[in-house]
Amino acid sequence: KTNLAYVKEMKYPEVGAWAADNGFTVAELAWIQPGYPSSVPCGQVGDGVWGHINELYADNAAGKLYVGGNFSLTEGGIINESIAYVTESGGTYTWHQMGTGVTGEVHAITQYHGAIFAAGHFSVGGTPANVAVWNGTTWTAAGCLDGVVYDLAVAGDTLYAAGEFGACDGGAGRNLARWDGAYWHIIPGVAGKINTLEPVGNGLLLGGAFTVGTATNVARWTPGSSFSALAGNLNNEVMDIEYYQDSLYAVCRRTHATDTASLFMKLRPTGWHSGFAYAENIVGFM
Repeated sequence: KTNLAYVKEMKYPEVGAWAADNGFTVAELAWIQPGYPSSVPCGQVGDGVWGHINELYADNAAGKLYVGGNFSLTEGGIINESIAYVTESGGTYTWHQMGTGVTGEVHAITQYHGAIFAAGHFSVGGTPANVAVWNGTTWTAAGCLDGVVYDLAVAGDTLYAAGEFGACDGGAGRNLARWDGAYWHIIPGVAGKINTLEPVGNGLLLGGAFTVGTATNVARWTPGSSFSALAGNLNNEVMDIEYYQDSLYAVCRRTHATDTASLFMKLRPTGWHSGFAYAENIVGFM
């Protein structure tokens, strides 16, 4: 009767019963259900960009949507931009350049102490940096990390960077670092790349393709303490982790030879569980 309906449109008690039996809520089923083709076409955001986009960061208070990737703006013919912001007024979108941008690729954008930080694999003014800060007029290298930064996160009052990098001074440790306002300090122990960070209080949850202690691909880090496993390991590379309605979810890229089910995981009191009907579809977007 409702072959093409959305979960929210299925007003059957059996739907709620099935969800409860399998450890979900109806709201969670609605969230993971793929959308059907819309009769309303997507709208263009201004003149768009030439290239590809990796990251969005919204500063709702300032009314700015920051966009990072490897692109140039079409408005004004700006080149080697890789980062810009969009404003909207009355349904009209306008792209704004941010100085001369950075030369290379941006993977992460966040705000820290009122300033915009961008990270990735790029140089600023001809100097390799991979992390830069915007003062409203120009970009300045924020220390130096040797490699690729995939994510930035603020936990407590500290800015962290994660990825596949080392210290530019050749110091020990790789792939996770904290910013002291002038220099990056590597937090040692991680073997492998970190794709994503999720702040939890003053600490972090890490996802990627790594090992640290007894943890594989997902771990917890607490300042002043150490790394620890997070309710068990995940076999496949973790691409992103996110809280939704008080539950933690992880989306993975298949890297394990035989584990094809653990691609969209939910953390329950008994550990990580899959069972999402559309996990095979989701990995296609990685």
